[in-house]
Amino acid sequence: MDFYRGLVRGLGEEPLFRKVDLFGQLQQRTLSLYRDKKITPVLIMDEMHLATPKMLTDLGLLFNFNMDALNPFVLILAGLPLLLQRLEVSHVQPLNQRIIMRYVLEPLKKEEIQGYVEHHLKVAGASVPLFTADGLEAVASLSHG
Repeated sequence: MDFYRGLVRGLGEEPLFRKVDLFGQLQQRTLSLYRDKKITPVLIMDEMHLATPKMLTDLGLLFNFNMDALNPFVLILAGLPLLLQRLEVSHVQPLNQRIIMRYVLEPLKKEEIQGYVEHHLKVAGASVPLFTADGLEAVASLSHG
């Protein structure tokens, strides 16, 4: 309930008490922002592989409105590969079927690690190399890419 209250507050409303009322508030505020102010709210939820089955089911219900005619919001679910498996469970299918794009970030190949590390060190302001070849090899090995 705290999560849903936080969403309502984040959209500029004072949350109501009951879950069904909170869901109605979220839906109405989202539609109002989209239609009246031409704002498309974006909700990014990280670590969703840890979400309870109930929360995934709730998300399917919560955002199940005007989906055929409008796209009044963007919901981004991010998490470890386990999230894909959790979305395949039958009671989460309403949410799973509404996902229009899936992207899986693959690990870097061993030969890509050096360029990646050097780029980010440069962006961070490093002016001299910080890792030896053996050190980069260890980073690649321990991080699994």
